Amino acid sequence: RPAYLDRLQRILAAADQIGMAVIVNYFYVRQAKRLKPPELVYDIAERVTDWLLQTNFRNILVDVANEAAPWWKFPVLEPNNVPRIIRAVKGTTLNGRSLPVTVSTGGGKQIPTEPWLDAEDFTAPHGNGCQPDQLRDKLRRVKDTAAYKRRPRPIVVNEDSVFVENLEAAV
Repeated sequence: RPAYLDRLQRILAAADQIGMAVIVNYFYVRQAKRLKPPELVYDIAERVTDWLLQTNFRNILVDVANEAAPWWKFPVLEPNNVPRIIRAVKGTTLNGRSLPVTVSTGGGKQIPTEPWLDAEDFTAPHGNGCQPDQLRDKLRRVKDTAAYKRRPRPIVVNEDSVFVENLEAAV
């Protein structure tokens, strides 16, 4: 929708002016499940990524699917298929430039699978439902994976519980 893209472009510009990065999320379970056929997510992801690249903003991070998890019951965006959508976004380039991309995990104990970690540029585990010690353990478990050890990358906890102490746990 033009109105949505116009608003997003204004947000990107305002954030860029103050030196802020913007995490742009493409899919949420309730909206994604409406897509017919489900494989339409790949076309949408590529078109949105192309549009974002054409804005020429460099303050964009992509979270393709918010809290991808088996409970989505939408196979194309469940954990085992997440690497494919990440590769689709990363493969969309403009003059050799691509956008940093991830798919965020659900809260609780869920961490990305090894292939998911191998595909993403940064990791976005959610801390909802975690006490500070549980979040600390979740982040340690991510860092202990073979994929993370092969290629350490930024970890962004972009959704969390109400515990202020979780901010300290993420450091």
